[in-house]
Amino acid sequence: GGAINVYDGAATLINCTAAGNHASRYGDGGYFRRHGNKIHNSIFWNQGGDDIHGDGVDIEYSDTSILHSGIGNISADPQFLFGAGGEYQLDPALSPCIDAGKPTTFDSCRPPGLGEPIADMGAYGGENNCALWRGCDDIYASFTHQLAPFPEHSDTTTVYLYNCGDQPQHLRLESDCAWLQSIPLEGSVLPGETIPVRLVADATDLEPGVRLCSSVLFVDDEPYQQMEVPIRIRTPFVVEADGALPETVNPGEDAVWNLVLRNVSPYEYQAQFWVDADLTNGLPAPNNPLVQPLELLLGANYGLPLTVHTVVPAETPIGGPYRIHNRLGKSLEAPWAEYAFDVGVVPPERAAE
Repeated sequence: GGAINVYDGAATLINCTAAGNHASRYGDGGYFRRHGNKIHNSIFWNQGGDDIHGDGVDIEYSDTSILHSGIGNISADPQFLFGAGGEYQLDPALSPCIDAGKPTTFDSCRPPGLGEPIADMGAYGGENNCALWRGCDDIYASFTHQLAPFPEHSDTTTVYLYNCGDQPQHLRLESDCAWLQSIPLEGSVLPGETIPVRLVADATDLEPGVRLCSSVLFVDDEPYQQMEVPIRIRTPFVVEADGALPETVNPGEDAVWNLVLRNVSPYEYQAQFWVDADLTNGLPAPNNPLVQPLELLLGANYGLPLTVHTVVPAETPIGGPYRIHNRLGKSLEAPWAEYAFDVGVVPPERAAE
């Protein structure tokens, strides 16, 4: 392997860049002898004719010289930039690798991440990209992990500010978001030393989703570096089917199906569950909701079996398909999880056949 040689065991490579390497035998980019290796959100480019050698390599959301099978993979010039604080950065205007990583992963800070919060491919994107700050003329910053609190709770990460200059520096970190706090807000650091700053994201009033918060690092009261920090508010609930689902229902008669409601967070939530329906063309079905909201208390990491038993309104038109939405959330206005399936509405004699 020109860049990576995994002879025994298995490796997981996430947000890595390997470019311009050559091997005397196999795998100009990487040689993987055994099964179980993974390459995700990465760039293996300009390696020659054998960029990744190995039968058991799971490659996803990666840019390679030779297109490999796997979800999200591409084979396109990544448009590297060189110099100016780091090599193999992505051209912000031309690179196809920007925002091309796995959609559920994010750049921890921008820069060096580019585009939207979705993770870029390569070493300058992803959850640990804050350790690749653009250069170190005076101050170097790195994060421990991405902020990802659950609703109504908080999460903490640490920013390490390293003074790589030759003079003492007074540092201050400010954010434009009321729910992101820096502790301490400011402090002094001598040459060659580090000051840890805790970032606390308070999701008390935030719904699940990704929020962007702009933060500015001041050095001796002068703006030094601005970055956008994506905060991922995690969804605490999962709704899953438990067994077979009905394919058809009858107007005016019972419809029954089984679900499991899961709380995947370490916290307890008061939640509501409800079911409604619409035609798959987006028009609402008559007499929604099919089931009135049911208030639940979900304990930490708890799976609750639930049988949904409802009567299909007698005036529901024959046809469809209708999409049944099973929603779980804090309120009717704030669904945090959903399981949907389609049914047809047929006359009773057809359903019985």
